[in-house]
Amino acid sequence: MAIATGRTADVDVVLRDGSTVRVREGRPDDAPEVLAFFEGLSDDSRYSRFFTTAVDLDDMAQRALDQRDGRLALLATTGAPPRVVGLGELVPVDDEHAEVAFTVADAVQGRGLATILLAHLAEAATAAGILTLQAETLSANREMLGVFTTSGLPFTVVSEGRIATVEAPAALSRAAIAAFESRAASATARAVAAVLAPASVAVVGASDRPGSVGGRVLANIVDGGYTGRVHVVNRRAGQVGGLPAVPTLAAIGAPVELVVVAVPASAVVDVARDAAAAGARALVVLSAEFAETGEQGAERQRELLAVCREAGMRLVGPNCLGVLDTDPAVRLNATFATTVPQPGGAALMSQSGAVAIALLDRAATRGLGISSFVSAGNKADLSGNDLLQFWEQDARTRVIL
Repeated sequence: MAIATGRTADVDVVLRDGSTVRVREGRPDDAPEVLAFFEGLSDDSRYSRFFTTAVDLDDMAQRALDQRDGRLALLATTGAPPRVVGLGELVPVDDEHAEVAFTVADAVQGRGLATILLAHLAEAATAAGILTLQAETLSANREMLGVFTTSGLPFTVVSEGRIATVEAPAALSRAAIAAFESRAASATARAVAAVLAPASVAVVGASDRPGSVGGRVLANIVDGGYTGRVHVVNRRAGQVGGLPAVPTLAAIGAPVELVVVAVPASAVVDVARDAAAAGARALVVLSAEFAETGEQGAERQRELLAVCREAGMRLVGPNCLGVLDTDPAVRLNATFATTVPQPGGAALMSQSGAVAIALLDRAATRGLGISSFVSAGNKADLSGNDLLQFWEQDARTRVIL
């Protein structure tokens, strides 16, 4: 798991549901965003953090971002423009002790963000020479105590009336590191599951034009007997492949878990923004002319990844062949390959689309069954390491190629 080094966190982290948020160091000029974050908390969440609902939130936002005396604030942000959904605070008490506190937006609670913030704060404290972390919480706040429990940090709790004081070593033990890595692996596996086993798929750029990549993918999804909901997006609407089409993702009028993109490269970033607005969890971008073509394409790829990161979406590709899952409960063939492999226990990843086609053909010739397949393309986001963590936990996969 990526943990902030020193005082300069600026990393993307994966939450329990597979979505991502950006964690970075807070600055005094972030006060308006932190104030909006505090104002958006429910009364219960505000009471749990401040022990009262009658609090000057503007003053609390200013204090949280005060950088004097070694204080550190970590912000977790998502969306475009980025909004704060989590805040971690580290306040040195003396040379060996520091207080920690973390607050998470109601909509994001239960996804492991507080535990991630605790890990970052612990690492920053250790780098500063702090030996012990302390936190005050309401004795009845089981969620806060649960953060320390699930962190793997050995901690003690002393309760005095309605207030409990928690103490834990700042240095992450092997057990704590293992616990964080295990949670990160599970979160990554859930992100991959949104790609390989989505409840719904939209194909953007599907067309009846002969040779159309989008049309081929849509035909494979339908002919493969995909068990989820299929949506077709074509700016001219009408029908594609015998299915009704809508001009935009927004026109679907319902959440779409996976969006398969087969439009010209110049339109991909706008489609990604539309997918984010529609609440998509993942994109598979088949379109080429990204980092593989030079600096202009590389800049387009960076912009695409930034949109996905801001929205917490995961990305396969760009410049890829697609993805496939032969699980009878899913039966998703979101590729433009002409070979349909039989179900089996081999998972397959290829960066090269041409090599992938050859491997799928050879697997079919040899009678080798495939559990799932991913063409990674430019690997702007999801990579072989992420897929390994999914396949390691996949009961249908017996060998990984």
